[in-house]
Amino acid sequence: TDDKLRIVSEYGDIAFEAAATAGSDSNTEYMRIETGGNVGIGTSNPAAQLDVNGNINTNSHITSSGNISASYFHATHSFGGHVGVGTTTPITELEVNTGGTSPTNIAGNVASFQQAGGTAFAASIAVTSGNASRASIFFGDTDSQNPGGIRYNNVDDSLSIKTNGTDHKLTITADGMVSIGQET
Repeated sequence: TDDKLRIVSEYGDIAFEAAATAGSDSNTEYMRIETGGNVGIGTSNPAAQLDVNGNINTNSHITSSGNISASYFHATHSFGGHVGVGTTTPITELEVNTGGTSPTNIAGNVASFQQAGGTAFAASIAVTSGNASRASIFFGDTDSQNPGGIRYNNVDDSLSIKTNGTDHKLTITADGMVSIGQET
């Protein structure tokens, strides 16, 4: 005989329920194991091998060799305080690496993005906004978060540079005209 606990269902799925209140006949389902092997926590209809409807808290690592899907991801401590996407040894607070060796970290970098490939592979960061708005990258310090910046205006397809807190220090219009110190 085996010294194992076995839970067997001759009728299909196995549901784990608890009384809503002590002494109540009304139960709430908290976990389900379907006959096909999918496990649901917080859902009675798991769509994957493990389907969790709610928060997951861990003080260790979550490892996946496949895709992880989440409406948002929050990491307070990972790899010595760093978060890595595509790497298990991030060199900055955030590193996104599609393959290859991480570059040497330069003091002050808080994020690193690397595209895999040889010398002919390009890398880019997309900042996307609505087509009636602007997409911007700001530069600043602890006194002011955005005294400088680069802004693309989707309304008139112009690109402008902001310095010392003033917009349009340099603007390039959609037709290639350059203006310095004035809005076009």
